[in-house]
Amino acid sequence: MGGDSPAGVLPRGPSPALARVGAALAAAARVCYVAGLAFTPWLIAPVNAMFALGFLLWLAGGRQGVSLRELGSEPLVRVFVAGFALLTVAALASPDPLAEGLPALLRYRELLLSIPVVALFRDEAWRERALMAFGLSGLGLVLVSTAQWLGLATSPRGPTEGALVLRHGITHSTVIAALALVAWLQASRSVAAGSPARAALWRFVSLAAAANVLLMVPGRTGYLILAAGLMYFGFRRFRLRGVIAGLLAIAVLGAGAYRVSDTMRARVDQAVTETLRFAEGEVAPTSAGSRLLFWESTVELVRAHPWFGTGLGSWHAKVAAEMSAAQREQMLLGHEHPHNELLHVAAQTGLVGAALYLAGLLALLRRAARLRPDAGLLGAALVAYAAGALVNSFLWDSVEGQLLAALAALAVAGARGGAARIGSHSGMSR
Repeated sequence: MGGDSPAGVLPRGPSPALARVGAALAAAARVCYVAGLAFTPWLIAPVNAMFALGFLLWLAGGRQGVSLRELGSEPLVRVFVAGFALLTVAALASPDPLAEGLPALLRYRELLLSIPVVALFRDEAWRERALMAFGLSGLGLVLVSTAQWLGLATSPRGPTEGALVLRHGITHSTVIAALALVAWLQASRSVAAGSPARAALWRFVSLAAAANVLLMVPGRTGYLILAAGLMYFGFRRFRLRGVIAGLLAIAVLGAGAYRVSDTMRARVDQAVTETLRFAEGEVAPTSAGSRLLFWESTVELVRAHPWFGTGLGSWHAKVAAEMSAAQREQMLLGHEHPHNELLHVAAQTGLVGAALYLAGLLALLRRAARLRPDAGLLGAALVAYAAGALVNSFLWDSVEGQLLAALAALAVAGARGGAARIGSHSGMSR
């Protein structure tokens, strides 16, 4: 037996039967996450169910043999866990009853549910399956949306919804704009891998998704994400010159889309009109006017509670005190956040929490700068998040936040540089 173990004592480790069960549970967890990404363009409930089930299966399977210490070596995991811990403290420290803070904490579940992706999708083939599932499902949504836009079909949401299929404009445009960025990156990777047919498919998906966002659906968040993506791609390729080229491309494409698309022209004109009317003192439940009111009121709320905020899930009740009765009745009703991620974090956790939030984003940007080979995917996910979070609270709105968190986790799962590759020396081989 040698001198490593006492005589008659066998080395500890999982039995072959348990190892097989763990591997089967891990495989089932992968399937759940792939299914969740496939459902993302269409339905909310199956996405939540698949991600939650995948998380539980991963835990039941022994975390794919990856220790918590190894998993914690990934900066993205540390940022996600630290973010959820900060929000948990905000829920526990809130002056409001815990029964109100806990449901708010669950709105940020994507920070935890995406962590298993880092361990489960180390294999490139599985990452490709996950992205292809998202891509083909998103393409299906784009094709149905296009058919509605052409008058060949009617929206399930009603005859007045135009090209929207099952989701409202913000979610539809966010998911499909993110798809356009991911598909463009996948096309470039396919070219580098010597797969022209796959590259052509991904190019088609990207262009179809971008056209759907720019020309067909009434979602201005998608415009922001595509614009930010153009500048990011330009920066990746040509640095400052690329950013300038991206700005020129945004001007040309934006002007062209504004000219040919009644939908885009109406949404842009509407935003300008609503902004001007709000500046004149109009009280009306408009998209732009409500956002401006929410931002003003949230800034006042942060001034009143600067250091540690008002507690998790408290925004609606607390900000109402900053508004007139007419504003509360006509503009606040039905809104749970200020439609700006940074302001929402600052209101709930104070300037301390806002500073930690920005530090987390900076850490992820640094990770993207050093990441190989999927720096583009992580960068695109961060850019899409940052652009959309200017006018939304994506971490609170679980579909958008869950998608972008999962894409970021897929990117670091395939990392070969920067931090040590997760699981490369894991208990799977012990």
